[in-house]
Amino acid sequence: MRKFFTLFFVELKLQLGLQTLKEGFKSGPKGILKSLGYLLVAALLVGSLGFLYLFLLNLVFEPAYLAGLSDTLLTAVVLLAMVLTFVFGIMQCIGLYYNRDTDFLFSLPIPQRTAFAGKFAPIMASEAVLNVAIILPALIIYSQYARVDMLFWLKSVVVMLLSAAIPLALAAIISSLIMGMTIFVKHKDKIVMGLGVVFFILYFLGVQYLSAGMTTMDENALAAMLTGGLMDTITRAFPPALWAAKSLVYTGSSGMNAFLLFTGVSVGALILSTFVAGSSFIRTSTNQGEAAKSEKRVNLDKSSKPQSAFRALLAREWKTVLRSPVYAMNSLIMALVGPIMVFCIFFIPRGDMGDLNSMVSMMGIPPEVTGYIMLGVAALMYFLGTVNSGAATVFTREGKAVWLLKTLPVEPKRIALAKLIFGLEISVIAILPLAVALYFMTPFLSILQLLLATLAALVACTPVVAGAVFLDMQKPSLNWTSEAAAIKRSRNAILEILLAFLYVAPNVGIVSLVMKLDLGMTAVWAALLVVNAAISIGLIIALMKCAPRMIGNMGEK
Repeated sequence: MRKFFTLFFVELKLQLGLQTLKEGFKSGPKGILKSLGYLLVAALLVGSLGFLYLFLLNLVFEPAYLAGLSDTLLTAVVLLAMVLTFVFGIMQCIGLYYNRDTDFLFSLPIPQRTAFAGKFAPIMASEAVLNVAIILPALIIYSQYARVDMLFWLKSVVVMLLSAAIPLALAAIISSLIMGMTIFVKHKDKIVMGLGVVFFILYFLGVQYLSAGMTTMDENALAAMLTGGLMDTITRAFPPALWAAKSLVYTGSSGMNAFLLFTGVSVGALILSTFVAGSSFIRTSTNQGEAAKSEKRVNLDKSSKPQSAFRALLAREWKTVLRSPVYAMNSLIMALVGPIMVFCIFFIPRGDMGDLNSMVSMMGIPPEVTGYIMLGVAALMYFLGTVNSGAATVFTREGKAVWLLKTLPVEPKRIALAKLIFGLEISVIAILPLAVALYFMTPFLSILQLLLATLAALVACTPVVAGAVFLDMQKPSLNWTSEAAAIKRSRNAILEILLAFLYVAPNVGIVSLVMKLDLGMTAVWAALLVVNAAISIGLIIALMKCAPRMIGNMGEK
């Protein structure tokens, strides 16, 4: 047991960045200022997201209460937390098999289930904290509209802490099966990525079809559903969320039975996942490590083909990402989110109403509304393009081999430009599938309108991507021990998300100003393109000028 807790606390420190902060506070005034700065940025990001989340919850809870749906809304929040844990848990659990410290860990006298549990438990702890941040505000607001007692809050603590247990246990077992399926095949990394993508798509489509399965109802059936069955309906895709919600909103024996069921299944799921995934952890991890080394061998025939230094740098970036399922899934996942979202919204039938696309075709879209729809489409594309951890870790991913980058016979500014283009290409890959999906699924938007929205989104993404590359060039996190840590725990990836949110403000200001002046939608698009292009050019010039000094100082204390 002591070995488990030792490994757990070491992994938790690394995952939360506590060790880096501790070293910063011990390194003198400059290090203390940097550590305080990172804490301030993290607090600013969490605070801004938390304020927005609370605002939206407050906005919807009162009308939900008046409609008698406050219990259902609380259920939806619990379901959201658990589904997010499941989806991102798969990526985190797959990342466990690619940690660089596995060879050293397996050489120690530690049972493999203990080794797996020690690495899995910090993921569970971090996801539990995140779920508390999602569910607790909803519980506080819910308590203002419903009578709650001390037992409600006691059960709430247990439910919040265990809300990540079942989703993560499923994610661990599925990840173990995916990794196990690759043992006897070549090109294991590609198979892992393919299986992960297929599962991601099938899961989300399945959830949407299940949630949309409300058939024709008469008035009595609809009233019965609204008074009690709606909770069952929205949690049909993930029943544990229903058990958790019922344990909170129901009193008496019904609530206690649901609470005991949820608690028992959660604990049992964690034990089962540790037994199943832990029993093959060493064998599967070792196999993946050997596969990664063999698949990274250089093909001399291909490498001897002449190409420019810039193209070689760009190709190197793509090879680094595509050879690692952890890098690829975290960098390119947004390319799947957009098309799936559009398909689910417009083409999955919603009972007698039919799909949204048919409804829009029947009702028609007024011309004055189309401009606002285009702005909404551009905003969605912008967010897909700026959730770009691949761009925010272009230098961090070099790790301790950054000295090799510094010795290349290439100008530093060309290295920086190649990494910037790589980051922009990820944004393009995230945005274009959404544009293509909208073209085929939304006949009320013309191809010219979609092209304009896509262009505006790409130009708006450029300053954020350039800023993310600049931040990572200035202070890369090179001392990582696993690929998952490099791309998911990097402070620059967090800063990039904050930068994306902050950069929304000037764009909203531009749109508001032009609309107040009543200059029309053409002027709005022109202003967005011109201002964002000018900012992009300025940031790219600054990036090129600072590249020699910043790249030269990388890896030096």
